[in-house]
Amino acid sequence: MSPVQAGALMQQISAAMPPALAPSPVLSVDDVSEPPLPPVMTQNATSAPAAEAPKTSANGQPKFTASVFLSSLVMIIAALMMF
Repeated sequence: MSPVQAGALMQQISAAMPPALAPSPVLSVDDVSEPPLPPVMTQNATSAPAAEAPKTSANGQPKFTASVFLSSLVMIIAALMMF
């Protein structure tokens, strides 16, 4: 195998490349519009829910409890089954 000459591959690459794309238009402030933010929801402590609602954290997101013990137990059992 002979070594590649400097610049020899550049001639082949330039013939295979697609033409350059036109530049993107410049955006101004008027071209960009932001949608309005959703309204703020207030939590009513006096009204009782009809059904049991899932527990939520202080930021309003539902809580998800992961059991480290159970996942560790499954990994130990899987490791023992490999022997």
